[in-house]
Amino acid sequence: MDSPARAAAAAYEFRLPPDERRRLGAHATPPAVADELAELGLACLGALPGRVVDPACGAGAFLLAVAEALVRRGVAPVDAVGRLGGADVDGAAVAAAHGHLVEFLISHGVAPGAAEAAASRVQLRVHDSLTGPPEGWAGAADLLVANPPFRSPLSAAVPHRSGAGPYTNDAARFLAAAAAWCRAGGVAVVLQPLSVLGARDAAWARDAVLRQGELVALWASPERLFDAEVRVCAPVVRRDPADGPAAPRGSAEVEVHWAVAPRRPRAGVAPGPGATWGPLLAGALGIPEVPAPEPSAVRVASVAGTTAGFRDEYYGLLPAVRGEDEPGHDPTGPRVATVGMIGVARLDHAGRRRLGGRSVAGPRVAPADLAATPDRVAAWARARLRPKLLVATQSRVLEAVADPDGDCIPLTPVISVEPLDAPAGGRSGPPPRDLWSLLAALSAPSVSALAAAGALGSGLSTGAVRWSARAVADVALPPDRAAWARGAVLARRLGTGDGGRPELLARLARTMAQAHGLDADHPVVEWWLALARRT
Repeated sequence: MDSPARAAAAAYEFRLPPDERRRLGAHATPPAVADELAELGLACLGALPGRVVDPACGAGAFLLAVAEALVRRGVAPVDAVGRLGGADVDGAAVAAAHGHLVEFLISHGVAPGAAEAAASRVQLRVHDSLTGPPEGWAGAADLLVANPPFRSPLSAAVPHRSGAGPYTNDAARFLAAAAAWCRAGGVAVVLQPLSVLGARDAAWARDAVLRQGELVALWASPERLFDAEVRVCAPVVRRDPADGPAAPRGSAEVEVHWAVAPRRPRAGVAPGPGATWGPLLAGALGIPEVPAPEPSAVRVASVAGTTAGFRDEYYGLLPAVRGEDEPGHDPTGPRVATVGMIGVARLDHAGRRRLGGRSVAGPRVAPADLAATPDRVAAWARARLRPKLLVATQSRVLEAVADPDGDCIPLTPVISVEPLDAPAGGRSGPPPRDLWSLLAALSAPSVSALAAAGALGSGLSTGAVRWSARAVADVALPPDRAAWARGAVLARRLGTGDGGRPELLARLARTMAQAHGLDADHPVVEWWLALARRT
């Protein structure tokens, strides 16, 4: 039943001035989402709650959804509202929530006077929930539901909170604190940016959840549901049933709800401490499951350095870059490589790209112009003029291309992977350090699948991965040296245009799957090929 009260609650945040909405991080919860998550929370609780709280209640959208769900279960409207409690820093929103509860009761046949009296007994508080629950509320909730503020951690309006890193946003802090509001065995459902599943700065919140309870369900949507223009998810957390040491994590199953038709839940393995939660959604997105490398696996960092420039390098080099149809272009100068030029084993340097607000093709840096850049920037650029791989930083599969002549300058944020100068060891020593072996290693389908699953939510689009120099350095090298060597030959042929690209991509994918101990027809091969062929 979509009552006028619920419509008014959902519209409340839209009436706030934009500056005030940004300050509060307030974003309206669509009634359909509130309904779905209220039902999910009640299902995970497995009983009618005696106490339901929303620590970021706003105008009451979630509280009204729970009240409606309780009425559907046969609870009298006044009784349903009497089980609710809410808190918010916005006093006007709290007052609006009170009014919406009155309207809700009237819409269910309660006389206006009785509705006002019943709503007045609901515990609604003007309170900053990130300082802890209001007095008497700690450990009291059977069910917690929340759409917390989605405020940037870089905003001056967001104070530093004890125990979290400087880039942990307030939504993640609400998730970390949610279990403390619940009784033993209570359930918390907290809307979050999708990035909470894999972002490094949210690791503190994920581990805080597992210190207090267990992740029992995960709801996520591919849509941008809020005017915040972020994709969202909702972890469902059950507080440990009794005080004392938590049970071992990582063995139970998590019910995964991907909010697209058909809405059939999937089962995923509960994450343990220190793990990302992205793999729970991997199956829903069609990302094949592959085994994680052994902790003792040799990593790229042992055979190559990885680096990416910073803003200084980008803005220092930009004035020196000239397209082929621009004055001052020097066809003998070093090429400039941007992220958009890079595909799997392919660099499109001739195509037109947006760069510094203009469209350029074939960008290069004239030696004289490079010498005129700040000394540190020029030294950094010259140090990159060596044989290397160039890696794009935002992609669905890892996109790397070889620069065997060392004549490309990677423009920030392109990652440069530079083989170490030390010679390769014997058969029991470090793996080969040549470019083509490295290109084959980074092009292994399992590398992209593991990264895509682990980093779900960190990219600009669902399923994309934001690569960093650190992440590339941590890629595990293939344990099967013989298959890897065959892959290096195929990577060289791909990189030099020696043969048909579709066939070589397929052969490389199958060979590098085998190099990681997988069958040549493992599902990850076709998954990788479907994406790599688009690059």
